Amino acid sequence: SDDSLMQIAPASPPPPADDLSTYQHRRFIGLAGVVLPWACYGMARLRPTAPLPPADFLDSVSAYFYTQGAPVFVGTLVALSVFMFFYQGYDNEHRGKDRVAALIAAWTALGVAFLPTRAPAGVECPSWWTPLLGKAHVASATTLFLTFAFYALVLFPKTAPGVKAAGRKLVRNVTYYICGGLILAAMVWAIFAHMNDRPVFAAEATMLTAFGVAWLVKGRLDWAAAAAAR
Repeated sequence: SDDSLMQIAPASPPPPADDLSTYQHRRFIGLAGVVLPWACYGMARLRPTAPLPPADFLDSVSAYFYTQGAPVFVGTLVALSVFMFFYQGYDNEHRGKDRVAALIAAWTALGVAFLPTRAPAGVECPSWWTPLLGKAHVASATTLFLTFAFYALVLFPKTAPGVKAAGRKLVRNVTYYICGGLILAAMVWAIFAHMNDRPVFAAEATMLTAFGVAWLVKGRLDWAAAAAAR
């Protein structure tokens, strides 16, 4: 028999020699983004907050700060912030950009978590909340999503000098560009929705999902899935 057929596919390919983080680290970051909006909704539906309708989506993901989904919302963002604080990227000419972007994402994720938006209609704002906090929340969220787009469109598609993307790398790059484009398009969608006093939950969920998919692909989730399927 062919011994190669009996070998189990590795959960991930060998990391590049200059990789200072791990594939699993990137998968955790991606998973946090994909799970966040749906986990908040699910928790708020299981443990409703009066007078909010339990089956309805709130106007934004951030509005779940005022529901029983708050622990999921804050906890996931804090976990994402920690992952980004310790993300090192690659030991090459782009390392400085990697670290600056990671630190910006880490701090702004904390801003989104602890500088809340205005409470949903029907729910009383805390006595300590001010419109300035709401503006700081929007600024933090905008910067965070722009950083997500920067990773997907600029940093993730990088290849070694003189090397042209091909094969799996080319497919991954196309995925990064699609995810980055979705983030920017959904940001425009959210801006227009906000200006017209319309819900932005769907736009934010799109941005978070696109961000998460980009990081999962960067973490070679396809390899892990192929290995698990064997």
